[in-house]
Amino acid sequence: MTLFADFRSKDKRGVVVPVKFCESTAADPDARKPVEARTMRQQAAGKRVLFMCHGFNVNREDGIASAAAMEADLQSAAAPFPISPSTTLFVGVLWPGDWYTVLNYPVEAFDALTTGGYLATAIQETFDLAASISFVSHSLGARVVLSAAGTKGVPRARQIILTAPAADNDTLAREHAAAYDNADAIYVLSSKRDRTLKYLYPAGDAISDVLGDDDSPFGGALGYRGPKPAVIEHVTPFGIPGKPYNQKNKPSLASDYDHCDYFPWPSKRTPKSDTVSHYVSAAFADQGTLWP
Repeated sequence: MTLFADFRSKDKRGVVVPVKFCESTAADPDARKPVEARTMRQQAAGKRVLFMCHGFNVNREDGIASAAAMEADLQSAAAPFPISPSTTLFVGVLWPGDWYTVLNYPVEAFDALTTGGYLATAIQETFDLAASISFVSHSLGARVVLSAAGTKGVPRARQIILTAPAADNDTLAREHAAAYDNADAIYVLSSKRDRTLKYLYPAGDAISDVLGDDDSPFGGALGYRGPKPAVIEHVTPFGIPGKPYNQKNKPSLASDYDHCDYFPWPSKRTPKSDTVSHYVSAAFADQGTLWP
């Protein structure tokens, strides 16, 4: 069973709406059973809550599938630090970021920020009894979680784990400085082989700047360049491709991490996404200086 905070009005595309909670099962992931807010609040009480947020161009069905797959990876005995459901509540975040071309990116960037505001409200109202909150995101989902974490009144995040974040590389010092200030640890995975962030992100970001996006123009993506400044307190950047850190007798990582190689997919399980899931489990255990 995977729990979800759903901010979608439709299965595909649509607009951002206030949260609806639901659950799905591995046997029938498309069957979404509604969950009352009070039930979700009870389940979160005393537990660590990990919000898992997909990125750009992901419909509801695929968002459910990727979150469920990551939950399974993090609970697996193969993970370096398996996460127990008895102590941690996994919550997938579903939002309408699915369009077709880079020209839609500026609109989806604003939808991501809107979703982050709704997620912040949900955290304050429904997850107020949680022992702690953490976030992991892919791509444009970084703006969802950074917006939520930086909202006034949201509890301090224990970890924010950003994979291939589609946000400006100085966002932790500028647009989302409030999230930086409200987190104990932030982890950033970036790759210079990410063609989406290398070629498409600058074009879409330039358009969003014209429309009023409050970031710095032409700075390059955080998930491509890594954070700027390069050394920031309590931020751990990992540029991949590279070799595993502090691990002996481990093979080097493949040298072509592209934009869709980070989050796991049931129909496309790869050693790359497995490695990223292992890293997330380590970061969640406060061991994020290791690359499993």
